[in-house]
Amino acid sequence: SQACGLGVELFTAKLPLHEFTQRASHVLNFSPFNLISSGMLIAVVPQTKVQAAKEALSVAGIKSSVIGRFVEGEGNVKLDAHEELWKILTL
Repeated sequence: SQACGLGVELFTAKLPLHEFTQRASHVLNFSPFNLISSGMLIAVVPQTKVQAAKEALSVAGIKSSVIGRFVEGEGNVKLDAHEELWKILTL
C-alpha cells in the first residue's frame, strides 16, 4: 500500500480466527493480528472481481473473506513487523 500511496483499512471482525487463538489472546494478553500467518493467503482483488474470486475459491473448497480495503490516507493498519509470539515465549 505504501508504494501506491494508500493506506489499508482492515476489518478485524471479518478475520477468521480460530477459537483457541481468540481465547489465548485474551488470557495471555497479546494481539492475534501480529502472529505468524502460516497457511494464510491474502490477495488484492479489484472490487469488480471479488464475487468471482470468492466463488472460484469456494469451488476449490477454500474459505474466503473480504478483510479490508485500500483507502486514501493512513487507514487503520500500522506498519509493524513485530511478532507477538516472542512476547508470549518470554512470559
